[in-house]
Amino acid sequence: MVKKPEGSTESDYFKPLKNFRYNPYIHPYTANNKQTVLAQKLNKSYGIPLGNILRLIIYTDVALSLGNERELQLNYSDLKQIAEFEKEHDTFEKLIFAGKNKSIEIKNPFLIERMFMSMINLIDSHSIIKGKGSQKKETSSLILKKVATELYNELSTEEKFSPWRSLCIIGYIFALYKVKLDDGGTILTEEEYDQRNRAGNDLPETYLQYLSSRIRPYVQS
Repeated sequence: MVKKPEGSTESDYFKPLKNFRYNPYIHPYTANNKQTVLAQKLNKSYGIPLGNILRLIIYTDVALSLGNERELQLNYSDLKQIAEFEKEHDTFEKLIFAGKNKSIEIKNPFLIERMFMSMINLIDSHSIIKGKGSQKKETSSLILKKVATELYNELSTEEKFSPWRSLCIIGYIFALYKVKLDDGGTILTEEEYDQRNRAGNDLPETYLQYLSSRIRPYVQS
């Protein structure tokens, strides 16, 4: 299990689903192919609206990635300023887009807030993209349980799925990100599971049974 550095707090490592602001005008177009394909598959198999499941898939990516970092590592000074402003959120008075010859000044506080939170999510995406090329770190069991529980509560309460189906959907999402569990093994994708069966390993359960049994210990009641 990965230990947190001394002096750190749980909030440094965990992003609750309620704090993730999904933007339907940005995220569907910045999602990678694997995320989109899984969203379409779960939409077809379980009937969950495409935007809703894509939101959970991208949230999981953000939450697991932030769970591996003490703080955001940003290369650009403007992104750093956004992150610093977020820590001590001031009241918005105006937003100015200034070009060489023209500028736009926006004073609607609701619109400014929405645009600012979109930038915050882009910072999350920037952090994730930057870390893709580095060696994947092991996410702590504490973070895995918190993320799994957030997804489970959303699926069972808001989407009205049964406990069984909720566990299966979480399993599909965790398999996409090659989540490593406490026993050291990663959750297999359906293709990987089928390959093992074809190799003559005679796995004793169906893929959905496999997913639910692997995820169940990580959902906190």
